[in-house]
This record gives sequence, C-alpha cells and structure tokens, in this order.
Amino acid sequence: MKPQISILVLVKDEEARIPDFFDALEPFRLRHEVVVLDTGSTDRGPALARARGARVLRAPWEGFSATRNRGFERCRADWIWVLDADENPDPALLASVERAVLLEPAGLWSVNRLAYFLGAPVRHSGWHPDRHLRLFPKGWARFNGRIIHEGMESLRPGFPIRRLDGLLRHHSYPTLSGYLERMMRYTSLQAEELLGRKGARPGQALTRLVADPPLTFLKMFLLKRGFLDGARGLVLAALSACSTLVKYAKWWDLSVSARRRGGA
Repeated sequence: MKPQISILVLVKDEEARIPDFFDALEPFRLRHEVVVLDTGSTDRGPALARARGARVLRAPWEGFSATRNRGFERCRADWIWVLDADENPDPALLASVERAVLLEPAGLWSVNRLAYFLGAPVRHSGWHPDRHLRLFPKGWARFNGRIIHEGMESLRPGFPIRRLDGLLRHHSYPTLSGYLERMMRYTSLQAEELLGRKGARPGQALTRLVADPPLTFLKMFLLKRGFLDGARGLVLAALSACSTLVKYAKWWDLSVSARRRGGA
C-alpha cells in the first residue's frame, strides 16, 4: 500500500544517531516510509536503518541541496517530510504533521527546531525559535543551491508557509570536539561561497575579520540574550565569534591565492 508520507533523511556515518532517530518516530501514526539516502557510510548506520524498516538508497554526493533534491524524486508518497539524523520530532510535532496531512488543505509547513549544545537546549542566543520549511506535497518545494546553510524554497510563489506545532529537537553538537570539527568544515565552505561573490576582494575579508567577531559575540550574548543560557550561552557566543574570525581568515587566504594564480 502506498505510504501517506515519505520521510527523507540524508546520512553518512550516523550509526550513533540512528537508534534515537527511529525511536522518536515510533508514535507516528501515519502510514509512512523512511527513505535513507546514504552518501558513503563506513559504519553500521545504513544496516541499522534497514533493520528499523527504512528504504536505504545509495546516493552520490552532489552537495547537500542537490543530493536531497534528487532524493525527492525517489520518494513514493504524495507528501515529503525532510529530517536529518540528528533531529528528533517530539510527540506534539508528530501529531501536528498528522493533522496537516490528513485534515488541512495541501500546503507548505515549517517546523520549529530547538538546538542542543553540549547536551542542553539553547533557547536564546539567536538559536531559538528556528523555523524551517520541511513538510510539503511532492513537487511543491526544493532546496536552494547554496553551498552552506542551504534552505528550502517554495515552488509555489506567494503560497503561504504555515507553522506546525511542537518541536524538532536538533542534537547537532553533543561534544565540543564535534562542534570544532564541524566549524572547520563549515567555515571552509563559507569561505568558498564568499570568494565566489562578485567583486570580492582580500581587503574586504580583512575588514570583516577585525569588525565582525566582536559584533557576533555581543549580538549573541547580549542582544539575543545568550546570557540566559548560562555558561553554555557564554561559550557558544565566544565560539561563534571564533568561527566568524576563521571564516574571514579563510576567505582572505583564498582571495590572496586566487589573485596570485591570476597574476601568474
């Protein structure tokens, strides 16, 4: 029987997160399929997902956006819900998705993510609320082509995006080492994106390198009330400022290298 909804999740070496991911979906009452797009795992993640009833498909890595967009074509249901392996919907969100699919007119729906940092939720610091379009009828939305911080865009111009109840608990940074590893990877992608912008110059990178890190800290810790997140809010604001500095340092380095190659 055809599933009512396809849950699409992109994975690579997510063995540690797979059990919690499927446990969170246990109360979900809609007839559904979980489509796991594996982009080259070397652990037991795909096998664990298959054992929990998922349809596991190998997918060549084409970037976050393009890989997911191709995955949409392989979903069997008329509705698609996009999740990551480190995202766990709470019962209220599951119930809200059920109502949206069964009782509401077809449309676009956003979820509210609650990110966790070093094992605790971050309810301030500019991290929450954090709305993202994730639920839609097949063919109504797609991911944009950004290299980093990709997002979804509607293919129905002017069509309203309504809000689902509940929370999508985002366990993205359970350890400091994991945060730092991801920071280095993402800042490299961000630097490449900045380099590709029209008119980018090394001098711009140096100016932003000096000005933006302290502004990032002040914005997160004071303006966005990161101090209400306690010690984690302080650490997160400091790390975000560091990430901003590294991003612009890498942009400057890439710009200088590109200029040297151009003059060679």
